[in-house]
Amino acid sequence: MVLGMFASILLKDFAADRDQAATFLYIHRSLGVTTWIVAICRLVWRLSFSFLPPFPETMSKVQQWLAKTSEYGLYAILLIQPLTGLGQTVTRGRPFRILAWEVPGMMSRDSVLTELIEKLHRRSAWVLLALIGLHILAALFHRLVLKDEVLQSMLPWKPLPRRGG
Repeated sequence: MVLGMFASILLKDFAADRDQAATFLYIHRSLGVTTWIVAICRLVWRLSFSFLPPFPETMSKVQQWLAKTSEYGLYAILLIQPLTGLGQTVTRGRPFRILAWEVPGMMSRDSVLTELIEKLHRRSAWVLLALIGLHILAALFHRLVLKDEVLQSMLPWKPLPRRGG
């Protein structure tokens, strides 16, 4: 979904006309709301029902702190990012479509506030992308360099036992 949001907003900038740009923006907004809902559900599940395996004994306290900080940072941005996008849209003062709804304009246009929120939205999007990249690199580092089971512990399914011989 995050890749879809990045792709749709980049495609909007290269749209052939206003209608096509509006379609890409609609897709971007709808994916944002969907991502926000999924992130909330995932966080509730994570805090209520998930079992977290312990960190490997070889993992330093600094690495453990970085792992926890990056995970909470991902959740924070996944929850905040759609709200800044919504704020940016609302401060434009125009009606807009999102998922199956047509949302009426809720306030008069505030260009200064829109610009401020837009900067925050764009910058935090790049922070989100960087955190995702770091998370992927760390998982690959654990799998390929340290050869521990950290990556497998993050998978939503239980890995098959290794066969001897």
